[in-house]
Amino acid sequence: IGTGLNTFFGRAAKLVGNSSDEIGHLQIILAKIGNFCIIGIAIFLVAEILVM
Repeated sequence: IGTGLNTFFGRAAKLVGNSSDEIGHLQIILAKIGNFCIIGIAIFLVAEILVM
């Protein structure tokens, strides 16, 4: 796709193209929240099995 570098899409494509493979801060926070939820569910399931 040919776009001008000064158009909105051209600037957005340049920003996306310059991004590296670093893990972003938001991705780290979301991974921690996900791990917390998975561990919490696992603990709840074990407790539920023991109580039955």
